[in-house]
Amino acid sequence: LLGYFQTSKYFSEFSKIIFNDLKPPISKKNNFIEMHNIIKNSNVVAICFRTYFEVPGRNKSKIIDENHMGGIAGIDYYNKSIKIMRQKINNPTFFVFTPKQYGFLKDLDLGHKYYFINNDTGFNGTIDNLWLMSECRYQIISFSSYYWWSAWFAEHKFKNKSYILRPTGLAGGVERKHYYEDTWEEVKY
Repeated sequence: LLGYFQTSKYFSEFSKIIFNDLKPPISKKNNFIEMHNIIKNSNVVAICFRTYFEVPGRNKSKIIDENHMGGIAGIDYYNKSIKIMRQKINNPTFFVFTPKQYGFLKDLDLGHKYYFINNDTGFNGTIDNLWLMSECRYQIISFSSYYWWSAWFAEHKFKNKSYILRPTGLAGGVERKHYYEDTWEEVKY
């Protein structure tokens, strides 16, 4: 079976069932619960970074071997998206989701209210992270099916009152026409 199959058009007729059956369970970890309390009382924006520094077989001469994986949105995309979020919502707090604490994160224009959510800061667990991201009404996502699902869960949880930004362009050298939801705003960078 080949293909990305990353579009809700495959299951739109069953969206409610998919949401109810697959939504991530509430984390039982104290640090995730503390962050969730911030989400409940603030305008939190999930910034979701896809990175490939540990991917075996990637072309070391390129930032990413786009024939092997889906592609990476650069820092310009994220800073432009952060600026858009600041214009759209009042007093945002940024939750930056990454696998670990990368040096390039210092290049983000986050202001003063932000948290890094990753293994190095004590936020371990793929499902726990997916739950926390999906609790964020506002999201800046990348070329990633993992982050696609967090945005999709958020959109359904908040009944289309979410605001999701996504990168423009090709992913893995392929234009994915139906990959993103129609309501997710494209950011050119």
